[in-house]
Amino acid sequence: MTLRIEGTENVIRKLRALGQAGEQEGARAVRATAEKIRTDAVRAIQQGPATGRTYERGSGQNLSASHTASAPGEAPMTDTGNLASSGRVSHEGLGADIIFQAPYAKWLEYGTMKMGERPFLVPALKSNQRYFSDQLQRAISRAADKADRA
Repeated sequence: MTLRIEGTENVIRKLRALGQAGEQEGARAVRATAEKIRTDAVRAIQQGPATGRTYERGSGQNLSASHTASAPGEAPMTDTGNLASSGRVSHEGLGADIIFQAPYAKWLEYGTMKMGERPFLVPALKSNQRYFSDQLQRAISRAADKADRA
């Protein structure tokens, strides 16, 4: 599952007008935001809350531990750690991709016909919209300062 973030066209124009410093500072803002979104998504997976069904793993004398699953609408509660550890950020210029490589990531995020959604990435994106806007504004200011000094 991949989520792509990019600056708005208006902001991109402003950054590009500031030359190389604008491109560099804009890329820095996009990268910082993408990393924060990934971190927040992983934190949601690892910290819950989880108010779904509690069950024992294993069977008979091989019971290993109990696990409380997430309920529909909650971020998926970590069990093996595979989903959380599959999150990566790749960035290029003024764009970045936030990728969760676990094959079941999209089914958890959006649900299936038999399972309600357990969103973790879209909520992290939504909660960081203001952060992204602030980062882009700072990028423009830093790039303008660099241009003034040049």
